[in-house]
Amino acid sequence: YDSASMIQRNYRGRLGKKIFAIHKERVRNKKALFIQRCYRGYRGRYYAWNFRKNLDEGAVNMKKIVELHERGELWASIFDKDGDGEEDDDAMPDELELLDAALCLLCVHNDLENARLYIRDALRYYPESPRALYCYAILLHLVWDCYGFLKVPRPDILDEGLEIVDKAWSLDPTRSSFHDLEVKYFQNARRMRPMDPRKLANQAVMLHVVYGSFESTKLGKKELLKYWESNRRAENLFKRAINLDYSLQHPQIRSIAK
Repeated sequence: YDSASMIQRNYRGRLGKKIFAIHKERVRNKKALFIQRCYRGYRGRYYAWNFRKNLDEGAVNMKKIVELHERGELWASIFDKDGDGEEDDDAMPDELELLDAALCLLCVHNDLENARLYIRDALRYYPESPRALYCYAILLHLVWDCYGFLKVPRPDILDEGLEIVDKAWSLDPTRSSFHDLEVKYFQNARRMRPMDPRKLANQAVMLHVVYGSFESTKLGKKELLKYWESNRRAENLFKRAINLDYSLQHPQIRSIAK
């Protein structure tokens, strides 16, 4: 009898511990799911806040740059800080100032020639900057099929653009350095004039150049997801732009959308 009681007590103890362990695991899983839901909500709110912040900053920058450009003071605000009318001897302009000026002129005024000058200066001071390389590659993709005064196709310029893109991807393998500039200028310009076909086409070209890939087999899983998403967005933008203005069906679209 004593042996049977002892065995039963031990069995009930082990069974109780087992039931308690199962209950504890369930409670822990519920708390973990609750924390994960809160975290996912926080990340969503953070991304939305950051997106709105970039849009607001881009709108302020675009307004300021347009005013300086129209008064003929944009160059001096970057290179002539002392106001003597000449480029400062020790001038080392901020990279973002140059790229802000170039992208504002490209996205708002479609002034590709002046945008090229500021991108050239950005590459002169920051030759290994992936953001400056992206800007130059975007510009070349926009102008190669109607280049210069005679507006003639220059496939060699497109080849140069593809080489620059390849270098930028090697310096920025995650392709994340251009995200803020995309929101500040390309998306801002499109939101300001949502029915402007040129704004749609500009953003589509940017998506192909920055996030797209001409050799997707070398990409990892995360990069491939970003590549597929950017291609989908770019194709939708191209379709909308061509529906609004059929003349936008340039060779450059067929070339980079392969």
